[in-house]
Amino acid sequence: MTLLLALLCCLWAMPQQPAVMELSSNEFDTYLDLGVDFKEDLLNAGNAGEATLEFWVRSTKGGNRWTLTDMAADSEHFSLSMENDDQLTLKVGQQSTTVSLAGEVEAELWHHIALTISDNAGKVSLYVDGTKRTEQVMALDGLRDFHLYKDRDSEVLVTEIRGWAKARTPEQVADNQWRTLVSESTTQLNRLRDEQGLAVLYGNDDTRTDSLPSIPKLQQLGWKDLLSDSYSARATVTYDELTLVSVRTDVEHPILNLDQVLLTTTKGAVEDGVQLQWPHLKDVDGYNIYRDDQLIDNQTVQGVGVSDLITYQDGSVLPNALHAYRVVAYSNSDPNLSMEGSDRGFIFPNGQISGNLKTESEVFVEDAEVVATPAQPTGRTLRLASGQGAIAVNSVEVLRGLGALTLEFWYRGGSDPSGTPFQLGGLSMHFEDGRVKVSNGDSSPYLEAGAQCH
Repeated sequence: MTLLLALLCCLWAMPQQPAVMELSSNEFDTYLDLGVDFKEDLLNAGNAGEATLEFWVRSTKGGNRWTLTDMAADSEHFSLSMENDDQLTLKVGQQSTTVSLAGEVEAELWHHIALTISDNAGKVSLYVDGTKRTEQVMALDGLRDFHLYKDRDSEVLVTEIRGWAKARTPEQVADNQWRTLVSESTTQLNRLRDEQGLAVLYGNDDTRTDSLPSIPKLQQLGWKDLLSDSYSARATVTYDELTLVSVRTDVEHPILNLDQVLLTTTKGAVEDGVQLQWPHLKDVDGYNIYRDDQLIDNQTVQGVGVSDLITYQDGSVLPNALHAYRVVAYSNSDPNLSMEGSDRGFIFPNGQISGNLKTESEVFVEDAEVVATPAQPTGRTLRLASGQGAIAVNSVEVLRGLGALTLEFWYRGGSDPSGTPFQLGGLSMHFEDGRVKVSNGDSSPYLEAGAQCH
């Protein structure tokens, strides 16, 4: 009896497993009620007039088709629909905008969708796979309950549904799409709720089935919200022994089944090194880190959870040099495992760069050039007063036998420059008629420049 009790306690304490909700292909249109009062639970709960809803979605039958809707038929009706496989249309009342995603989304693949609302519920931003695709001024203060809908010919899978009582930043949307929150501890989820406004989270395998006495053939499935004790997301699970929806752990998960190293490196943001980050992959024991095709380190992963962010700092690089980094995953039990990612990083020459660089459409770009001008002059100069003696290099022997030598400096003459400010052997630089003239042992100059020269 003691052994059985201990075993039951262990099973009860096991964490919930990340799972996927499947809306099956059948003869019925199917809705998943997200169980969220968008206005009360999100817009009015945290930062007033701000909210974010994000989820992973995958269409596996009938093309790439799904709809997020409030099921209203009035002038404030809301819908976000993937149509014709790659056209994402947002409608609020009489306003509508369509984003073409040709070549970027397709059926059978997982895609991350995020909808952020800000400016006192007057502006909406739409993200697909971490990149902002459109930003529209729309009246959104009338939003109500949301449902995910699929028609009878389609099959749709969805997971990691998150509702926030704040407008997530572009960086938060991009950086956290590959992190599963379902596996987080209760302490961490409470911290996300209190500090970042996380209000709703679906994506585990905890469900409950209820019968409706008034309709004996129909049963409803409740999906547990990890931020509460309620099974808020609901859908008709069976009708007349036909399964309409199910929560599964035996299908591909967009985060847990990630098959590449999503590497990002700092580009001037860290002063004393290049910082590398990537989410930890399933069934991986460690990572080999390469700089410019040379192995520089190995990162083991004891105690690191799948999708947790791994951070590595390369402090053995000099400023103003662009380096190519590559991180290769390995498994001790599977020598054929092959997953890697690459990116380039550098240290800014005179300190660090901080802030955001955005294009007009706020789409991420690669290899952007930043020209920085200091607010105050930097560096030091040596001033030679009129009549001051020359600065002599006594140990010129250190320059002999080098085969080649480059000596460079900036020079600026006074208001009436004269004399010979520099001489090395037969090479001399002197002022004449307000200009710098360079000669080589004779009076015939072969180079001339202004009074300020390099």
